Amino acid sequence: MSKKKKKREKKQKRSTSAAAKRRAETHKTGFDSTAFDIPDDKKQFILKSDKTARLDILPYEVGEGNPYADKGELHYERTFWVHRSIGVDETSYVCPRKTNDEPCPICDFRAKLTKDPDADEDLLKDLAPKERQLFNVINTKDKNKGVQIWEISFHLFGKRLDTEIKNSDDDDNYENFAELEGGFTLKCGVEEKSFSGNSFYEVTSIGFKPRSEDYDEDILAETTCLDDILIIKEYDELKEIFLQTVDNDDDSDGDKKKKSKKSKKSGAVKKDDNSEEGFEEGDRVSAEIDGKTYEGAIEETKDDGAIVLFDDGDKQTILYDDLTKLDSDAAGENSDSGKAKGDSWSEDDRVLVEVDGKDYPGKITAVDDDDKTVTVECDDGDVVEDIAFDDLQAEPEKKSKKDKGKKGGKNKCPGGGTFGKDTDELPECNDCPIWDECDDA
Repeated sequence: MSKKKKKREKKQKRSTSAAAKRRAETHKTGFDSTAFDIPDDKKQFILKSDKTARLDILPYEVGEGNPYADKGELHYERTFWVHRSIGVDETSYVCPRKTNDEPCPICDFRAKLTKDPDADEDLLKDLAPKERQLFNVINTKDKNKGVQIWEISFHLFGKRLDTEIKNSDDDDNYENFAELEGGFTLKCGVEEKSFSGNSFYEVTSIGFKPRSEDYDEDILAETTCLDDILIIKEYDELKEIFLQTVDNDDDSDGDKKKKSKKSKKSGAVKKDDNSEEGFEEGDRVSAEIDGKTYEGAIEETKDDGAIVLFDDGDKQTILYDDLTKLDSDAAGENSDSGKAKGDSWSEDDRVLVEVDGKDYPGKITAVDDDDKTVTVECDDGDVVEDIAFDDLQAEPEKKSKKDKGKKGGKNKCPGGGTFGKDTDELPECNDCPIWDECDDA
């Protein structure tokens, strides 16, 4: 072998070694998520085959925002919701509204689409947030990996777990499966399935096996606070990521390529930097929904629309193009609230009473036509007397403004179930275009 060839091989070895070292130092675990951040010292558990998995799910000390447990309590899972295929990279991002009860630009845009009777149902399904869960688990077949973090769709595991617990006998004590003492190992039957060309693993059966040994409380130091690892983007940041897809629709080479469903639904976003002109917080506005006019006040202004607190107590983000500013003298003229101020009132009329700048719903219990005053028993139990007729407003019809645009008719389950009752009980629930409305009902 020539000296030149030996030198070239030696140089290549040095280069390969350096690259491997750089990757090991800069690449955390080989897993990168835009929805949650796994700590450096933890591994992610993934179902890799259709063989039986035996898992011990462990509790952790709850942080902020868990919908099922208070901070400091022990709990076994973290439910969160994601929007999938978002941005130019078509990745998943946590939905702030469903996960943390905060405004979400993607939900706002989807709400706008539901108002369009011609909206594509596939687009509405694609935009709907999907329910997922995080767990701290020990794979009893591979305990050397310690406590791992398991992320999975609620419909592929958690739903089955809930069903097994609900259908168990009282003396089964299956609800104690995550207890450190007296807990159960979950024997999970796993099947490989496919949808739209993508394969995945679903837990189709769960057996509860008493653990051979209890866990000491020291194990809690090895569990991860699942509430703290969620990545919840700020409204403006998530909106910018969402709108990147719009910019990506314009092909730089001018070719008319076929656009994906994701491109079609995002391409309808209207960007208007001047649309917010003339609207400020506190402004009285109206919006026409389902052919009826609702009045309210702007609670917060955003780039494309405003959060409006309607007089009936409903709060919703409305685009500026769909808002009409009201003059102070005109407020109340167009509201779908039945009687106008100054009309006569009768006992049992449902009304709104303004106290300290806030409207409270209630029922009229006494009327004095001579003094033109009434007594109202509010729904919260308080009784307000001597309210002038002019200070009353009829309570608007109890109807959610989110009903507009529903496919299949008002309050009708597309999957054949009962609207407002069979939430998450049908296979179609995972991608249902009106799941949010059904869940709210």
